[in-house]
Amino acid sequence: MSIQSADDLRTRIRYLAADEPNPAVITDQILRTLTAPEFRVVATVALHEFVRRAMTQAVAPAVQTYETANGARTASPKVAAIRDWVDRRLAASVCVNESAHEWKFLRECTAADLAATADMRRRKAAANVAEAEYFDGIHKAVEHAGVDTVGELPRDTLEMVLKR
Repeated sequence: MSIQSADDLRTRIRYLAADEPNPAVITDQILRTLTAPEFRVVATVALHEFVRRAMTQAVAPAVQTYETANGARTASPKVAAIRDWVDRRLAASVCVNESAHEWKFLRECTAADLAATADMRRRKAAANVAEAEYFDGIHKAVEHAGVDTVGELPRDTLEMVLKR
């Protein structure tokens, strides 16, 4: 099966993950078999997330002097730090609609954009908390049963703790 889309890549990853739990090994397996057109698809899918993360990382300021209210130039570290911090925050890239892949600079966000972004982040946070609680339940079952690994739990215990 060739990789022509993000869905195809996801399918290939899931297929390989059935036998291999290490993402680095799966990545290597995929990279060793890619054709040039498949490589472009994979690079596009992977770079999207990498670019998004790189855009949010703080960048050292290029200019060390700033214009004051009366037009003079100043190298005040305090003024520079305040202006750089505000400018960086305003230039932050914000996902305002995940399903539509819509992004804006913070400085361009409307009240509705910010409300949608906050709601999206709350949903993700709740999902993360639920995932942590799921693993806590499995952890407690392993400790309670006195076994070393999840795979050693009795079948009835597995059925109880692994269901969602």
